[in-house]
Amino acid sequence: MRRAARAPVFPYAHGIPPLTPHDNDTLYWKRPSLRSGKVLDAYGVQVLTDEHLQRATDLSRWRSESLGDDRHLIAHPQLDRWFAAPEPDPDLLQRARADLGPLIVTDDDILQAIRTRGV
Repeated sequence: MRRAARAPVFPYAHGIPPLTPHDNDTLYWKRPSLRSGKVLDAYGVQVLTDEHLQRATDLSRWRSESLGDDRHLIAHPQLDRWFAAPEPDPDLLQRARADLGPLIVTDDDILQAIRTRGV
């Protein structure tokens, strides 16, 4: 009599369970390699490096001020829409995320960092 195949101990892709937003935050801060070239999300005001600015899709609408030492303060032109309510306007956030584009860390970025460097 044949036995049924056993389920793998880790039923997730590559043994890594699906990530939650909290996992992304935690793993992002543990990975200097991610922080040097990526940001967690779009925010109304952020400090970015030269490398960050090169990765962004389009920050032409954003105000930018050099802080020196490879740092730049960027601010969205409509800060009132960012901070008038507990959460920013969803359309505004979506557009800001599009402006930053590949600068925002993705689950794939996190998983790649785990695969190459471990948790």
